[in-house]
Amino acid sequence: MNKKKIYWGLACLGILAAALGSCFFFQQDTEAEKSALELSETSSAIRKFYSNRPGYWGLNTENAIANKLVPASSVQDGKITNALGAGIKIGKGSDAAAVMPGLRGFDIIWSGLSQKACLRAATYAYSPDFLLGVTGLSIENEKGNQDFGWGSEQILPLSKGQAKKACGEKENTLIWHME
Repeated sequence: MNKKKIYWGLACLGILAAALGSCFFFQQDTEAEKSALELSETSSAIRKFYSNRPGYWGLNTENAIANKLVPASSVQDGKITNALGAGIKIGKGSDAAAVMPGLRGFDIIWSGLSQKACLRAATYAYSPDFLLGVTGLSIENEKGNQDFGWGSEQILPLSKGQAKKACGEKENTLIWHME
């Protein structure tokens, strides 16, 4: 009789552990999915806003917020963050400088990502519509700067192996180069 109770108790603990583990797993997927959706929505809103202009002149984080080009839910106290915990800036280059006249592209910068969040963001299965607007991805951290692009030696989309080599142990910055 005691063995049955022990087995029953272990079975219940196993089921509980599996349920809690799956909740944690799905929460991670939800964070990556929400961040990817916001990235796609932001890049589309920027393209639409600038569609009748010769370039993205003047685009920066402040203008993107003022013109409501980013989801309102991700803006707090004049700063943008995503579900993965990244601080987001918009402009050109890792410092998100305002886009100057004549430039045909812009960058969306995710900074402060852990190694795990970097891996999830870099290898996420982004929609084909979103990827059509991506010209490259740079990952910056203590390892240096690694650039990925279409037809380059380090090709997009990133494989898990590429992401593991590129994402650092400390803070990572992902720079989405958009057109």
